Amino acid sequence: MDRSRSTSPTLFRDGAATPDIESAATSVPPSQIDLSTGLDNEKQLEKRDIESDVGAWLCVFASMLFLISSYGFMNSLGTIQSHLTLNELNGYSVSQVGWISGTYLFLSLIFNFQIGSILDRYGPQILGPIAAAFSTVTFLLLAECTQYWHFILCLGLFGSIGSGIGAVTAIGVIGKLFTRRRGLAMGIAVMGTSLGGIIYPMMLRATFGKLGWAWSMRLVALVIACITSLGVLCYLPFRRLTEGKSTAQKPQSFSLDLSAFKSLSFVVTALGICMVEFVNYGISGLLPTIARGAGFSTEDGYTLLSILGACSCLGRFSIGFVGDKVGPFNAMIATMLVILVFISSIFIPFSTTSAPLMYTFTALWGYCSGSFYVLSPLCTGKTCEPQDYARYFEYAIAHQMKTRRIVGPLDQRKRLTRCQSCARRRIKCEGGTPCEYCVRMKKICQPQAATVSELKFVSHSVVPQHISNLQPQTSDKPGSIYLKTFFLFLQRCEFTPEFANLGSEFLPLIQACAPLREATVAIGALEISRSPSTRSSDELRSPYHFSLKSYSKALTSLQHYIQSPRALHCQGVLWCTLLLGLFELMIEVSGGQWAKHMLYGTSKILELSGTDSRSDYLRCQSFETFRLLEANRAILYGEDSVLSDYTCTGQPDLITSNPLDEILNFMIKISSFISSIKLNQFQEINDTIIQI
Repeated sequence: MDRSRSTSPTLFRDGAATPDIESAATSVPPSQIDLSTGLDNEKQLEKRDIESDVGAWLCVFASMLFLISSYGFMNSLGTIQSHLTLNELNGYSVSQVGWISGTYLFLSLIFNFQIGSILDRYGPQILGPIAAAFSTVTFLLLAECTQYWHFILCLGLFGSIGSGIGAVTAIGVIGKLFTRRRGLAMGIAVMGTSLGGIIYPMMLRATFGKLGWAWSMRLVALVIACITSLGVLCYLPFRRLTEGKSTAQKPQSFSLDLSAFKSLSFVVTALGICMVEFVNYGISGLLPTIARGAGFSTEDGYTLLSILGACSCLGRFSIGFVGDKVGPFNAMIATMLVILVFISSIFIPFSTTSAPLMYTFTALWGYCSGSFYVLSPLCTGKTCEPQDYARYFEYAIAHQMKTRRIVGPLDQRKRLTRCQSCARRRIKCEGGTPCEYCVRMKKICQPQAATVSELKFVSHSVVPQHISNLQPQTSDKPGSIYLKTFFLFLQRCEFTPEFANLGSEFLPLIQACAPLREATVAIGALEISRSPSTRSSDELRSPYHFSLKSYSKALTSLQHYIQSPRALHCQGVLWCTLLLGLFELMIEVSGGQWAKHMLYGTSKILELSGTDSRSDYLRCQSFETFRLLEANRAILYGEDSVLSDYTCTGQPDLITSNPLDEILNFMIKISSFISSIKLNQFQEINDTIIQI
């Protein structure tokens, strides 16, 4: 008796009779035992059949729709931020406008702490309409925003509520309905984030220019209202699918429940997801910056993002299906090992030297990193029961808030190449020529002062020896590539019938005239930068900046060269001024600097050299090219042409007669006639004034 008290004190008390265990078994009717066993079997069968029900897959479709409106829009924030920087908020810097999207992302994740608990208690029937209403009203209010604080409150605060509710609801519903096919269902739903990243930028880029900001936002509100309304309807089978499950009594209070952190397995899994997301957002966000730092163009960065998004969409679907077969933790570990191999074998040794290998790594990284969006919720689901999945997932996703806020500013402050205007204001330069800030403020976009210091170093050489100092550079590998590109550029130009065949005549002239050589190298480098597909990235690092540097060298060398008495008799000086103007025409759409080169550069050299010196082939071809470009300048600017002051004599047979020549001659005669009329009128007015 004492032993029975010590072993089971709660079953036997002092003075109580010992129960008859043998008779207790016969006191229960067999029918009741069989009935309870049958009910348990029916519940287990019903639980297994949920994943084959059409209503469950309708809920998956609804989750995909809500992820399009939440995470899909998060992937498109760059389009909104770029438009606001150039238009509604053009008086603010890029970093200041970036606080709007940063606030939106931060609050979208921090609001998840309580949404998951509400979803576990009441399901998506309440949270779905709330998320739809918040998301739709956000864009209707954005259409009326005009001030900086309007956008902070509307998008940063109000919009984050709808995105947070919609995202947690979409992921939580799948975790509560699916166990055996959770990876496949999660992969289908998470594809909505990629679809949103495609739909919103394409729609906004097409509507901003035609409809403006207000109606573009109203159109987005209409699209989101339709998508989320359909999602709310598809969530209707959720109650029928979950009402047969035996769950604990639902508490009626909305107090914050942090009991999930008592589970060691959940805490370790959440920390692992946090580190995985840090690497994921870090490399994915810094890929364009890494590409620009390696010497690739801005278009290469956009191409990398497109490849990343397309391959990520495939990875989310396929690896989610594999996770159901081998387990989410096994799939996650295998994926990370594969990524480690890709980083060590492709990204680290070759990402800054080879464009094809950079594209290859981006595709492989996108495919593997896309699986993190699917495997992270699956790993979280292994640490809890289905009825508590939303609450556990909200805490796991809240850890990503730290990684996104840590990684984001590093990307925004990565300033490898800034123009002089952006460096002077100490703001981020968006890249390109001209950059967005210089276009908005109507300033000349020039490279940073580092280029100037390199020019000063070159100018330390003695001026009379600058030709011989530049002579050995002809054998330099990048310079020879740029010269080859320049000769290919000549073959494609059709200024005159003989212009494409000037390559053989040009080579001796380039070797003898240093300013002309730098001008040809500048055009060749600029042509390569405009065609990234023809670039040999292991030899050429930054063709665009090299072209600007060569252009500056050509101007500096030309200033010294024209001081010598033999400059006017050098054919290279005339061609140099012509090519410098052509460079300005290629780099600047407006052509303002090109017109100045034509008026004050080439025309003055022609005037000083005289007409008799144009009897040779190259000078006559240079005049014919100048003649064509000057005629176009007169038409574009509506000004008188200076062609009436010059004629090409001595070799008339070099000029091929065609309709274009007749039109140009007619324009020259009209310009000369108008100039003579203006001169006569001025002379008559002057004589009248003298008589008075």
